[in-house]
Amino acid sequence: MLPLFSASFILTLVFLYKFLNFLPFFVNILNWIGLFIVYLCSSWILAKLIHNYISSKLLGPLPTTGKAVLITGCDSGFGHGAALQLNKSGFRVFAGCLFPDGKGAKSLKSSASNRDKIHIIKLDVTKDEDIETTVNLISEHLNKSGETLWGIVNNAGVGRVGKIEWGSFDNHFRQLFDVNVFGVVKVTRAMLPLLRSSSGRVVTISSINSNMTFPNTGAYSMTKAALTPFQDALRAEIEKFGVKVISIEPSFSSTPIIDQKSVDKLYSDLYDNSPKEIKEIYYEDKMMENLRQLLAIPCRYLSPEATYDKVINNIVKSLTDYEPSYCMPATPPVMSFVYTIYPSFPPELKNLIGKILMRLSRSLNLD
Repeated sequence: MLPLFSASFILTLVFLYKFLNFLPFFVNILNWIGLFIVYLCSSWILAKLIHNYISSKLLGPLPTTGKAVLITGCDSGFGHGAALQLNKSGFRVFAGCLFPDGKGAKSLKSSASNRDKIHIIKLDVTKDEDIETTVNLISEHLNKSGETLWGIVNNAGVGRVGKIEWGSFDNHFRQLFDVNVFGVVKVTRAMLPLLRSSSGRVVTISSINSNMTFPNTGAYSMTKAALTPFQDALRAEIEKFGVKVISIEPSFSSTPIIDQKSVDKLYSDLYDNSPKEIKEIYYEDKMMENLRQLLAIPCRYLSPEATYDKVINNIVKSLTDYEPSYCMPATPPVMSFVYTIYPSFPPELKNLIGKILMRLSRSLNLD
């Protein structure tokens, strides 16, 4: 495909050089089209900047007094950081933790700026009884305090790293969808009655993987891609109640989901739990693609620490801006541009980019 593309590219250049010099009318049309596209893009960027300024600075931030927020997945990562920051901002925070007596939950209680306004709740988003208990606890508290549930932050998520054929179906795919997709849907549906009454916010932590897929992240990318139509449909359906739906899409960030030891374990577990014939087929890949190499590019060039801070800031903005953006990417500037144009690439080019990144990551000297 690549040689054919190169030949077609050269032939197109020759055609343009030979014939368009004699066709100034078409050249002028192309110039006007180019100028129109530049004008549209510039106008959109300017409108976006003005909108964000008005929403954040002139009309916002909105008051937080009397407002409560539910956050899932607060044991660590974005959920943990968002719980502390929103608590500091004045929200009453219901922090859903998988392990309510664990280190992460205890850290939340001890580190919170307003300890009387943070509540640890046992919440496994795959368990209906946990979700029902959470709804009842929050409703009971709101009835007593007179506060309203202003927002939910769907943050709980898990990762998988490995070839599509590796591991069992349940471990590689079903469990991932149970948390990353069905957990989001279940929690959102359960909380919508409270959010409709407050005209609140539904915030979901997605990923750039919703639009960009690379080798070894197929299952994870599938779950994040599934969140996009869910949020688009929900946004249109509940807009009449004043409820806003916001998606936050980070690139690689300094959270446990890309911690080197955790990713190595996920990668090895999927391979080790594969059938013998699959192990033999992929043995060479397993030896070559150690995850220290696969994570080399994002960890070296994509500023995971800065991305983490931007995600936390976007979560706060999504709940306090007067008119938050529907989608808030949290990526370095260069990555934002790539993220914008990547979905329009043909599959052949996406595949080529994946191969180049794999080869580049292997060639990096990480010592």
